[in-house]
Amino acid sequence: MYGYGCGGWLPPIAPLAIPGIYSDTLSYEDNLAQIMKKINELIEQVNNLSNGVNNYTDEQIKKLKAELEKEISALEIKLLAFVSDFEKEISRVEKETDGKVQAYMITLTVKF
Repeated sequence: MYGYGCGGWLPPIAPLAIPGIYSDTLSYEDNLAQIMKKINELIEQVNNLSNGVNNYTDEQIKKLKAELEKEISALEIKLLAFVSDFEKEISRVEKETDGKVQAYMITLTVKF
């Protein structure tokens, strides 16, 4: 027969058990039942604490994500402007080089 005070999972305890010191329980089984109750309360508090921590970290991650997206967007705009300027410069140099090559080709064809 298992103990009834702790949900029926305790093994039988000797009937002549002496209760714990500074406790109002009548037996060790009652004492264990109170301890289990406190342990369950602590487990619930720890679970609530971890939920609070998870919520806090989620909020901080959202803030950081928003800041990073803002910075990435600003960098993307700067990069697109740089690429555009770079392409314009390449196009200018390409036209200039083509003009010089054409002039050189004309000079070569005139000489020969």
